[in-house]
Amino acid sequence: MGNIFANLFKGLFGKKEMRILMVGLDAAGKTTILYKLKLGEIVTTIPTIGLIFVVDSNDRERIGEAREELMRMLAEDELRDAVLLIFANKQYGSYNSISYVALNVIGAPEVFPEYGDYSETFSARTYGPWWHLHSISDRNFITILPKERHVKSQDYVGKAKLQYEHHVYPATVTVFETYNPGSVVRILAFDRLKNRWKELWVGKPTKGAEACAWPRPLPSENTFVTRVLRLEFHHAHLDYHAQIDAVLLAGSFRRPVPPDSESDEPSSTAVAPQSSCKEEAFLPSHAGFHSLPHELLTQIFHYLDLLSICRLSGTCKLFWKVCYDHIFYRCLDLQPYWEKIDDNALEALQKRCVTLEKLNLSWCGAGGYLSAEAFVSFMELRGELLQCLCLSSCPFVDNECLKVIADYCPNLTELELKGCCNPLLNRLGFLQISHLSKLVWLDLCRTEIEMFSLISIIRNCNKLKHLSLGSCPVVNNYDDIALEISTYLGNLRSLDLYRARTLSSVGANLFARSCPLLVSLDLGWCTSIETGSIQELARGCPHLKRLLLTAVRVLCDTDLYAIATYCHDLEHLDILGSAEASSSGVIQVLNECKQLKILDVSFCFRISLDIVQEWKRLYPKVQIKRSISDPFR
Repeated sequence: MGNIFANLFKGLFGKKEMRILMVGLDAAGKTTILYKLKLGEIVTTIPTIGLIFVVDSNDRERIGEAREELMRMLAEDELRDAVLLIFANKQYGSYNSISYVALNVIGAPEVFPEYGDYSETFSARTYGPWWHLHSISDRNFITILPKERHVKSQDYVGKAKLQYEHHVYPATVTVFETYNPGSVVRILAFDRLKNRWKELWVGKPTKGAEACAWPRPLPSENTFVTRVLRLEFHHAHLDYHAQIDAVLLAGSFRRPVPPDSESDEPSSTAVAPQSSCKEEAFLPSHAGFHSLPHELLTQIFHYLDLLSICRLSGTCKLFWKVCYDHIFYRCLDLQPYWEKIDDNALEALQKRCVTLEKLNLSWCGAGGYLSAEAFVSFMELRGELLQCLCLSSCPFVDNECLKVIADYCPNLTELELKGCCNPLLNRLGFLQISHLSKLVWLDLCRTEIEMFSLISIIRNCNKLKHLSLGSCPVVNNYDDIALEISTYLGNLRSLDLYRARTLSSVGANLFARSCPLLVSLDLGWCTSIETGSIQELARGCPHLKRLLLTAVRVLCDTDLYAIATYCHDLEHLDILGSAEASSSGVIQVLNECKQLKILDVSFCFRISLDIVQEWKRLYPKVQIKRSISDPFR
């Protein structure tokens, strides 16, 4: 039969390649014919009773349409009992990669109890104290925390990833940490009835050298049901990336017996309470504080966290005057209190922020507590003196928010919008940034900014010295962006193009020729770059102190020789995943780059563990990183 088909098609079409559709009733022999054509033999098959539904993971706009089509198909009688597989295609794109992403914490543990670096887990992008020198919020805000909080959270896994099937009264949370454990410092749960987040557990950062699954017991007074968790991390103390395999929420369906004494929880507006007493009703201050000058009291109160200052303002007239001093609200960090900040809290703080210069609202607005309208009202009154504004992962940020920033913040020099992905934030909003002509530092990582807006910003904000554009999925031609940067931003000092997969050697060579002052360059996962352009970068950017070439597979010894020859100020080099680099090139870098402090050679398979151990002995001042993993797991 195969020869009949072959002769028929040959006679009709010659050697022209064609696509055909084979249609027939069930059990007619469609699969058998295909096997005969392909293998030349009859193969016993089973009926086709399954459905594979392919979804384009990158096409967010048509996800709803795909869902409707799937539901329509499943409603057919013929597919009622069919096995369904949803195939999420294109997940390994520049933005939707499933390697090391937070989605990997969903479901049961896959790696635990193994210890090592595995891409099936969630891996934090940062570690150590050095990374946060390149973060706007971490550089500008050194915050006194409440006494129960030991460190400031630096990252989190939130609502969309840690959502469970059933609501339970939480009893324990177990985090399966499979690499460099000890970064979890805070756990929160979402109370559906009260529509707000509640803190379940807080702890100190630790260090460990083996896989860990420590059940964290929760307070017995948690008399609310939840199925949504949020984990917060602190990585500054770690020697390398932390990785998490899964998170287990344990609890009961029955309400636990409440404790004998139950204290009221602070309200969501506890950051800035409105005093119920009139000023003249305050009692005189005692304990000697009334004899101290105002300036000394403000110095003493500087050791208090913001929450304590706001609460003290309602105790007596003297403390009210001290706590309302504008000096406490010149640099305002609200990120540690993100779950308490709502419209009322921001309005109450508005009266105190007369001289506000720096504001960190990162993470605020989760759960819908903080609205765009409240933010706009605040900025209209307090934006004039603002120089630094951080809005990372703020879901309320929309076009109107960026417009009010452009209109009322003429002195803004630093703006962080990392992770802002509101559907109401589009080209019209991003274009407003181009009016901020004094900007020096701009972070747009993980936003959905598109080409036109980004080009407008680059052309108009020509004072920019630090620009972060990592993981921007809508930017479809980073070479064109490189041309704009090389034309208008020749004084750039740092550039983050993490996962800019459309950046080729053409764009990299433009940086080499036009950005000679670059000190920090992140080209991690820019997999279209060729080896020669790395040599051009080393030659054209000799002041580089930080060069991240993570997963640039083509990097070879010739590139390392160029780095060693020209980049004598280099302090941090990451060549993780290089398939060509060998010990010869790395030794050249170690010998010539005298300022080198961190070198990552993980997954460089031509560099053995024994060689790395020898380097650690010969170069004790350099932290040489090499991941641990079992390829045969």
